[in-house]
Amino acid sequence: MAKLLLVEDDRNLLKLYKTELELLGAQVVVATDGKMGFEMAKLEKPDMILMDVILPEKIGLSVLKDLKSDAETKSIPVIIVSNFDQGDNPKKAIKLGALAFMSKQQYTPQKVAAEALAALK
Repeated sequence: MAKLLLVEDDRNLLKLYKTELELLGAQVVVATDGKMGFEMAKLEKPDMILMDVILPEKIGLSVLKDLKSDAETKSIPVIIVSNFDQGDNPKKAIKLGALAFMSKQQYTPQKVAAEALAALK
């Protein structure tokens, strides 16, 4: 069973993504801010991280940079799932080491869950 860390501050979206991932057989741990997301990644050692960009405490791109700079977490694949897909954010995320950038407007929670788990296979 794949373990995913979901870092999302919107409680409704958090519940939707978590439900869809669990329906597909994933174990899901959650964090509701960037600082907690980094700490949970080190503690839980998930198989993958799904993370928003706009987060309390620390923005997702800063967390991504920290994850990829840390020996314990640098190999964990990260997918950014965000509404903040304008400008350079998708390119920055990929350059910082994200596996993918998914726009919340273009990807339903079901599609995010399916594609994330497919990327682990």
